[in-house]
Amino acid sequence: VVDLEVRGHYQPPPHLDFDYIVEQSINSEQFNIRRELVHYNQNCENQRNTISTLKLSPYDFKEINSWRGTRPNRAKGDDGTLNIDTSTFRMACSQGIDIPDYLDPATADIALNV
Repeated sequence: VVDLEVRGHYQPPPHLDFDYIVEQSINSEQFNIRRELVHYNQNCENQRNTISTLKLSPYDFKEINSWRGTRPNRAKGDDGTLNIDTSTFRMACSQGIDIPDYLDPATADIALNV
């Protein structure tokens, strides 16, 4: 079981049921969420190896994923062009945050009920 807390400030109008919107968003993406969780640790290891081997920084990646969400990387290179790579830099991976081995997202039910 994963507890999820969504925080934010919202002042209507319009009147929206955010619990329902979050629930439907997660439930409609169960396959993608499970796939990301199953491959998360390996993707993080690949990121760490790539950064170490090629001497890269977060600014060499196409996107940056952090607690703020995923956003395009707008950093400029030395020649004034965008640094483009095909992958997303995950801030959590750079901080050594991995999914513990005792969790098995491949077999877990991923759904949100509010």
